[in-house]
Amino acid sequence: MLVICSLAGCGKTEPPLPALHGVKGKEVDSTGQFEHVTIHQGKRIAGVPEGKYRVVYTPATFVFGENVKVVTLSEIHDIRGPQNALTLDLSKSQ
Repeated sequence: MLVICSLAGCGKTEPPLPALHGVKGKEVDSTGQFEHVTIHQGKRIAGVPEGKYRVVYTPATFVFGENVKVVTLSEIHDIRGPQNALTLDLSKSQ
């Protein structure tokens, strides 16, 4: 399973990425694991910049342009430091 945080631009030259911080964990309602990634210039890069995030879940088999069920969680997560561990409950989606 995969959680994606997107920083993609709209055809503009993108500035370099800030330092990225790892985020890994487990989901409450399954045995699946996840990892946050940043999408930059069309590539998935492990980790996210420090900050507060609302998690948007997409399946690991996600391909851009496909119709997939996307789940947005209501909790806000504060990502700080080099490694972060979260437990996500997909039943708390918006």
